Amino acid sequence: MHDAELHLDSTQLKFWERLQQDGGVPCVVCSCWFRLLDLMAPLAVHYAQELVCLHISPSYVTTATLARQKWLRELADADRVALVTGLSTGALGRRCSWLLISRKAGRWREFLKKDAPSTVAWIPLPVSSPN
Repeated sequence: MHDAELHLDSTQLKFWERLQQDGGVPCVVCSCWFRLLDLMAPLAVHYAQELVCLHISPSYVTTATLARQKWLRELADADRVALVTGLSTGALGRRCSWLLISRKAGRWREFLKKDAPSTVAWIPLPVSSPN
């Protein structure tokens, strides 16, 4: 156990309510177990004041459940979401991506690194329409 002022579980609503009582948080960066993303992503998006950065497996987008597809489509239609991909392989040998979700339309663009390597792609979602 390490010293800390408090220990809270970010999968619990009480954690987010406590943050809000303390003035809220401008940005949330979340690298949780991928199985928890369908719980953590909406919580983070609801409580973050500016931006949420979610560390995801690319399959979070490419093989999304119908409910997740609907949610991502709503964010995309509002120009609030982008996928950052093409990053280096991580310590565990995985090549993951980041999902950026902003509070305001198009605001996610302001948080992107302008001089990133050419292998990194920023893809506004959706890439194609389901029509």
